[in-house]
Amino acid sequence: MPLIPRTGIDAIIARLSSPGERALATEELARMGPSAIPYLVDAARGTWRNAWGASCENDHQIRSGAVIALRRMGAAASEALPALIALLSHPSAPLRRELVHALALIAKGSSEAGAVEQCAAALAQMQNDPDVEVRYEAMCAIRGRVPVREL
Repeated sequence: MPLIPRTGIDAIIARLSSPGERALATEELARMGPSAIPYLVDAARGTWRNAWGASCENDHQIRSGAVIALRRMGAAASEALPALIALLSHPSAPLRRELVHALALIAKGSSEAGAVEQCAAALAQMQNDPDVEVRYEAMCAIRGRVPVREL
């Protein structure tokens, strides 16, 4: 599967840090499908660098925006599970809340038992998160209830 040229995806990922453009950028990235996953994984991990070499390590808007784009892909983003699971202990509670929703939707749409089990185990672990909202949303996701965001 061909990868997207760096310059095009750089511009879209950089827009994740702009509140006014974030929703549209996550939608564009999600529509790109599996070919965008390697770039979104880098952005979620904080290792993505823009065209000028600047890192997004401390830009939580870009990092959580990448998780949102992966969430919007649903089961198609299952190859990103190892990177998403590695974010369970990230210090940003809003990023971990987005992670809950991404894991729930990947599991919901996946027909791969391994992916469903990985998501279920991660969500179970998130029920012990230090943030009460992350714990609550993980519990709701496990039970298949709202507030899991589908979009």
